[in-house]
Amino acid sequence: MSYEYVYLKKNNKMIKHISQVQLLFRNGDFLTLGGREIVDKEFSFCDTLIRSRQGFSPFCNGGFIRCKIDKRGKKYDSCSLYNRKEYVKDRKTYIENRCVNEGGIYCVRFFDSNNWSNEVYGDIIAWMDEGYLVLKFQGNKTYGSANGEHYKINVTNVTKSNVEKICIDFENCDSFDVYQDEIEEIDLIFHKELEMDSDYLLRKIKSGRLKIKLDKENNAIRDSYVYDTTKAPMEKVLKKRLCGKGKEEIDVCHLYVTYQSAGWGLITEERILVPEIESNNGKHEQGMEEDFLYVSGYAEAQKDGSILIVFGENLK
Repeated sequence: MSYEYVYLKKNNKMIKHISQVQLLFRNGDFLTLGGREIVDKEFSFCDTLIRSRQGFSPFCNGGFIRCKIDKRGKKYDSCSLYNRKEYVKDRKTYIENRCVNEGGIYCVRFFDSNNWSNEVYGDIIAWMDEGYLVLKFQGNKTYGSANGEHYKINVTNVTKSNVEKICIDFENCDSFDVYQDEIEEIDLIFHKELEMDSDYLLRKIKSGRLKIKLDKENNAIRDSYVYDTTKAPMEKVLKKRLCGKGKEEIDVCHLYVTYQSAGWGLITEERILVPEIESNNGKHEQGMEEDFLYVSGYAEAQKDGSILIVFGENLK
């Protein structure tokens, strides 16, 4: 079994029409630049991806961002800074001084008008050049080669032993958590090629099964956002959301997997895509119109009270 996942570098299209840019600092601070403040940019990426917040992102081993900082930002300028008063007093001077003299930028996030973004990580230094702020990405041998056609990363399988909980996320934004002790079986098969989502490169399920048995003892701590007007117990509501009266198509679009952490507070979460499949059963006639539902597999109630969730297969 291969644990290596890839993504063709040339398919990583950087955002052209930038609405805003966030600079993230190692002490947890961040500040925002307007798109018009970015004059020029150029990147060279390592072959190996790094794990970011919920997926995987490229690490830059060369290139630059040239900025022309305005005295005033947008009216509602988003930032979190330990010395915000200095920023408010003189935005331009503060940003240039913070980047050049204090440093500590480790990530730059580019956003378009739809709030889709590209993240670029790297070892960044800064200097002033004839009124322009230049952010330079330093070469770093720690992250290996940079001459391949593909990004790549090795990622472990999702198993019961390494999972703390899984949030099942539906297409209509319903969701609920399933805990490790409620997972009876998990076998997910992924596409080798990663897929770009709104922020990160993500693994995408090709097929697989997840068998769960909800325990009412976990309801007190369970995060659940499923609309229901009845007064039925939570586990019954969630079971109905998945498999209806016994066997139903599912509209699960993501799994948010929280892994066993390396220590208190060191939480790792991965967002996994559950792609839509073609299904004639997902079509319902409404007069002369047809309503096409998001279908990613099906769920079936088992005799022992568990629920079998099947990804990538049509309802049989």
